[in-house]
Amino acid sequence: MLNVKSLRVLLALCLGLLGFNSAAQQSDAASSGEQIYQTAGGYGCKACHGEFANGGGNVGGNIRGANLQQLQQALSNEPTMQLLKDNLSEQDQLQLIAYLQQLGSYQLLEWTLGEQDSHQKQTIEAKSAQLVVTNRSFNSAELSLEGLGQGQSLVLDPYASKAVLWLPKPGQYWLQYQQQILDIEVR
Repeated sequence: MLNVKSLRVLLALCLGLLGFNSAAQQSDAASSGEQIYQTAGGYGCKACHGEFANGGGNVGGNIRGANLQQLQQALSNEPTMQLLKDNLSEQDQLQLIAYLQQLGSYQLLEWTLGEQDSHQKQTIEAKSAQLVVTNRSFNSAELSLEGLGQGQSLVLDPYASKAVLWLPKPGQYWLQYQQQILDIEVR
């Protein structure tokens, strides 16, 4: 039997499918879903799918934008996911999907910092994007985001990932960390 909170989440998601859901309700569900993503089963979905559901070089792959049917199929059929099946209520599943859908609404830009020189080029559209930077070195890295038109910087611990939301305008953008370059063309 569903409790009142479960019914509210289910109703909000149903209304959202019909176009009546408010951004605030979607944001609340996604925020709760993010917490579930980080902690489910005591280790979180991130253990296999990466900090930002982008795969992150882990075994689980990219699940950004996944839907409820895909989640339920994985919970029933994938051996590792079956371990989580009893830990995720219907409400948890709906909130988790709200978070994954939110992540799926952003274009994904990935940049991995390592020990070797590199020049990566990526092309994206001029719409909301999420830049996920992973530090695969044994040293902390501080990365200036001025090349994106943002005055901030990211500090990444060894073998850590961080993400930045970005609304790019058409043009060329360039990020550099030591001898590693990310060249972004925005159309």
